[in-house]
Amino acid sequence: MCRCILNNRSKPDPEVYQLAAKRLGILPEQCIVEEDSAAGIEAAFACGMRTAAVGYVAETVCVDWNFDKLSELVLKVV
Repeated sequence: MCRCILNNRSKPDPEVYQLAAKRLGILPEQCIVEEDSAAGIEAAFACGMRTAAVGYVAETVCVDWNFDKLSELVLKVV
């Protein structure tokens, strides 16, 4: 998980995810973004990252995985 303070850009701007991948030294395509907001899913998608929606947003947007709880994602990926 990564949290960055950037140029006051908020999601759906993909900048935060692009910077996270760069700082981790991996390609965006190698990332899985867990999100609970449609704007966050849109930002991750704009970067080419895979997405996992958690909570209510899982029923409203198109993503790679849908989960009710974050712990379900951990079990699926590991």
